[in-house]
Amino acid sequence: MEVLVTSLLLAGLHVTSQVEGVEVDVASHLMHLTTHRYPNMEHNEARERTLAYITERFEEYGLRVDHQALSAFASPDPTNPFLCPDPSYNVQGACTVSGVNVIGVSGPEREEAGAVVVVGAAYDTSGVGSPLYDNGAGLAVLLEVARVYQSSVSRPRLSTLFVAFDLSVESYYVTKEGRNEEGKVDEDDGSVIGAREEQQHSEDGRREGGGGDGGGERRSSGGGLPGGWSLVQDYLRSYLKQNTSCFGGAIVLGPLMNVNHRDHSQGLDDRLQELFPGAQEQVAAGGHRGDFVAMVTKGGDEDEVALNLGRRLTESYREMGGRLVELNLGNRSHSLLPPSLPTRQAAHFWDSTRRGKAAPLPAVLLTDTEEYRQWPPDTPGPSYRLTGEQRAFLHTTVTSLAHFLVWRDPQQGQTDWLVVGLLTTLVASWIINGLLLLHLWRLCASSRKGKPKEADHCSAEVLISRGVKYRPEDSN
Repeated sequence: MEVLVTSLLLAGLHVTSQVEGVEVDVASHLMHLTTHRYPNMEHNEARERTLAYITERFEEYGLRVDHQALSAFASPDPTNPFLCPDPSYNVQGACTVSGVNVIGVSGPEREEAGAVVVVGAAYDTSGVGSPLYDNGAGLAVLLEVARVYQSSVSRPRLSTLFVAFDLSVESYYVTKEGRNEEGKVDEDDGSVIGAREEQQHSEDGRREGGGGDGGGERRSSGGGLPGGWSLVQDYLRSYLKQNTSCFGGAIVLGPLMNVNHRDHSQGLDDRLQELFPGAQEQVAAGGHRGDFVAMVTKGGDEDEVALNLGRRLTESYREMGGRLVELNLGNRSHSLLPPSLPTRQAAHFWDSTRRGKAAPLPAVLLTDTEEYRQWPPDTPGPSYRLTGEQRAFLHTTVTSLAHFLVWRDPQQGQTDWLVVGLLTTLVASWIINGLLLLHLWRLCASSRKGKPKEADHCSAEVLISRGVKYRPEDSN
């Protein structure tokens, strides 16, 4: 009984111990993400290499890989030489860019509440700034979370979709036939142009496609729309079989490379302080140090799925020794956020529609707050050669997310250790029974000394005289 109780206790602790102490190597991924990954002639080769690298890693980790082919229409931008280089302009004065969402699927499809969770990060770049910071670190964390999670489970019961988003750069502008003279959305056509806060898409603009094909082939989707929108409206809704109650939420990884433990290295502007007074208090209580991950969430008190997602992530970070500060928009529009804190792919979940009506899905954005945090003075900038503080910061993020994924599927987390516990109990029972039989044999052997040879068995009287409990069936 003691052995059985011990094995059950070990199973209960396994969800936490499964990812604690695991080796995390984000830098090995960052080494492959040092060049720009923009879908134009100059940077498309590097982008294709990154696409192949993501696919190879997902397959190596035992994920089923799907490719969702995309196309977007981008307006010429003379201030951005990386966007639509000549002679790629089409007759409408815009260029067409192609992309691919890479989806690694873990676990079976299950139709039960919260059975599906998405963890995603963009892998294309804007063509300016550091490709490691935007969004190399987020992508590297995504790949490591997938590896750690897959190595921590053997038969996942629930579904996790690891998604590398393409065509996520905000300078993509849709210029289909539905664009009117003012550059706004033609509601009849469902086309979109403008910044992220204008991307209130209608499902009427969808093209057939998406859904998991299980064979790694590319499926067309979302003419003229960003990768995040196509993933949500086409692939995810098909995967969920339109039953959104099965969706447990999305975790979108933004820039996560900057950590600064110096006092007064973290700030929030007046707009953010007004929007999130509770977060401002937490930042001030921590000495205004940029040593935390910001979690941007959206959903009111009635949105239990979104609230539960935020609570569990916060608890996972706390258990892994990290610090998470929540920026909860509640029911307010994410367009209230300053442009310096973009909501990235999370907005496509919040702005999700179904049959022309708003049908938001729960999602959180994890970020280092970008320009609201100073770079440490001894750090020259984003580099795949991580400092000790960066390595620890990213390690905590990886293990916290992997812990969350194991935690949400406790039956899987305990299965292996329950088997070990039961096998241990069985072996222990064999050993104990063997020792008892050996003891009985010795009693019998000692009782035969001085007896006639024909008395070759132990009588009940002998066993009783030796203090052994006797049952009649033992003599059969």
